[in-house]
Order: sequence, then structure tokens, then C-alpha cells
Amino acid sequence: MASRLSKDRRDFKLLLPALALFLPVIFLFPLKAQAGTDTWTSLGPDGGYVGTLFISPANSDVVLAAAGHGLFKSSNGGATWKLAYSGAWYDYVACLAADPVDPNTLYLGSSGVYKSTDSGESWSLIGLQDESIQALVIDPANRSTIYAAGDSMTNFFKSLDGGQTWSSGAFNQAPAFALAIDPTNVNTLYLGTRDGIFKSLDGGVNWTLSFNSASTGLVSALAVDPSAPGTLYAGADKGVFKTVNRGTSWTPVNQGLDQSSIRLLAVDPRISSVVYAAGSKGIFKTTDRGSSWTPIPAGGIGTSISGLAVSSSPQQALYAGSPTGVLKSTDGGASWKPMNSGLRATRMDALVQDPFDSKTFFAIVPGIGILKSSDGGVKWEPRSHGLADLSFLEHLFIDPVNRGTLYATGADGLFKTLEMLETPGSAS
Repeated sequence: MASRLSKDRRDFKLLLPALALFLPVIFLFPLKAQAGTDTWTSLGPDGGYVGTLFISPANSDVVLAAAGHGLFKSSNGGATWKLAYSGAWYDYVACLAADPVDPNTLYLGSSGVYKSTDSGESWSLIGLQDESIQALVIDPANRSTIYAAGDSMTNFFKSLDGGQTWSSGAFNQAPAFALAIDPTNVNTLYLGTRDGIFKSLDGGVNWTLSFNSASTGLVSALAVDPSAPGTLYAGADKGVFKTVNRGTSWTPVNQGLDQSSIRLLAVDPRISSVVYAAGSKGIFKTTDRGSSWTPIPAGGIGTSISGLAVSSSPQQALYAGSPTGVLKSTDGGASWKPMNSGLRATRMDALVQDPFDSKTFFAIVPGIGILKSSDGGVKWEPRSHGLADLSFLEHLFIDPVNRGTLYATGADGLFKTLEMLETPGSAS
């Protein structure tokens, strides 16, 4: 049966008296707690908004994902996840970096700088509390030297003792969002800012403008070619820019990017001619160092991407963070699989129980849409076919008389489906 979605305010108004009689029943007969009295058990659904992604340089099967208000960890290449840590920072994790000598020692940028010595299992605040840290870089020749970039009142910081103490650098010209270091000349640093790209030749003491924002717009990402450190890529509001002479000159390399604003960049550590760029219009790939780009279907062409990481393992795993969770590709982006088992970072804006089946629930999850569970919340299936915009949904109502009728409301009005009991993928 074809999906029949329509705005139907008149039918909904006729249902209001019946809803008023029925809704108290939900509260009179609540679900029996599975984990015992006064305790709660997480039932999912898996997935949710995923931002920063990080692959351990020591073990490519160890992946960290910033999602919701916590940090999730996988030890098997994304097959399963567990909540590694939650609660120390505010609403986001902007960046992660590993100690070049001990990869189990990690640094995290958020509302301050945090440190873990057990591969992300536990964290402690080590400095710059309440600063909005957007990027971290560790000197590959001296692990005690750490640089941090931020977008608050102070934009650049440096530590010479592994993060125990910090000094603010001379750069306070514009909010900074990206930071890179020349691995062969560690005193050379690059900052991506609201006002363009800046360069330092003395470890952050002095800075000069390398490329202005009139050409780039806000610069959100910087990536160094590991095989040719004089080559850098910059992701910005106006696309991707490239230098082959350590920032002396920059060239736009945007053929095929479809006027995309690029927030993320990743150079393949095994094949440096391959570079990935991502932003609000999805992921793009170049195999010729930026001369041309093609879109790759991570979650569908045009899906907004909020995290990106490329493994150095022979499998060349590529991970992407999206509004619905983690996506993984092992064939250079040609195909993708969702990898969200145990990654529970969704937020439910609405939940209703089917009055005809106590184990059936419908939920609204931002960015994902309407989900259905037929087993009391253990498994969930998408039920948003026919709804073009999944971001506006706010409320759900089930007709207590006519089985199979579900209403959804939101900023775009009232929607109705008569196929609530159809197979997954239908408008139910």
C-alpha cells in the first residue's frame, strides 16, 4: 500500500475527546521495571549525534567517538561501543590527541584540557578550565610541549610540562578553530581562524598572516601531508585550499566540491594522494591531491558529517560521525555500514505506547525521525518514510480507536499515516 501522509487537522480535532479519556490509562498501567524497583535499564536506541572521532595510533581497532555528553570507546573497530567517560565536560568534545611516545596517554579539548593515561577510560582536568579549546597539537619531538587553540577570549596556549601549566601566547587576533605542526620543523605552526590562516616560525611566539579570510572565510580544519610536510590543506567556508611551500602561497582546490563549506579534513596516512573533506553536504574524496573531488555516499549523498577519521591499518578503515551515529567504510568510501551497537547517545523528544500492543512504542529522535519498537524497546526500526524533514517533529499521538493511525506534529504542521503496522521503511 502506498504511503498516505497528509496534514489533517480536522481529524485530529475530532480525536481530542478520545485522547483525553485514553491518555490517563498510560499512567495508570505503567510498564513493569525490568531492572527492579527504583532502577533503570538503558534500552536505546543505538546511535545519536556523533562529533569528533579518533583512532588510536597504537591499535587501529581502538576508536573513540564523542557523542551526546560523553565519550564512547570501541576496541573492535566499531563493532561494539561502551561509554568510556561522561560528565567532566560540558556539551562537546572538540578534539583529541595522543602522546607520540605513549599512545595510551590522550589529551582532550573541550571546556578546558583533559588528560587520560588509560586510553580514554578515565579523565582529569589538567588546565585551561572554562576555555573553549578547539584544537590540540603535541610536539612530535618533545612530548612535554603541547599547543592548544581556542575560540574564546584567548586564542592560543602553550605548555612545556605536559599540560601541568600553560601560558597564553602572543596570538589573540581572532578565534582559532584548527592547529597544525610541521613534523620536520616543529617550531613551525599553523592556525586556522575566523580571519584566515596564520603561521609561526618560533613555536607560537610570533605570528604572521599566511592567507586572509577574504579568500577563505572561517578556517575550520588543517591537515599536513605526511609524505610531504611542506604541503598542507585547509578546510574553510569557501572550500579547500592547498599550499606546497609551507604557507608562502595558497591555491583553491575546489573542483567537484559543489560550493561546500568544509569543516573536516583527513589525509590517508598510507596513500597521501588520497584526501577526504567533509561538511554539511557530506564527504568528498580526492585521489590526486586535491585536483578534483567526488562525493562519496556516507549515509547518503549530502548527509551532514560532523566527524572524520582514517585508519593507518592495511584495511584502511574510514569512519564518519553523523547525526545518526558512526558510519564505517573499508573500501575507500564506496560503501558504508552503520556501527552503533552500544553507542547510545540519542535524545528522545517524544514517546508513545500503542494502546493495542503494550510492547509496541513509537519515538521521535532528533536527526533520525520516528522509530518503532515491537519488543518493549529492545530493538528499534525507522518509520519516517515520506517525511522529508526529520528535524521539525515534536509530538506523536496514536488513535486509540482506529488501530494503525499515527499522528506526528511539529513546526510544519500535522502529519498522519494510516499504515502504522506496515513493514519497516513504510510511513509507519
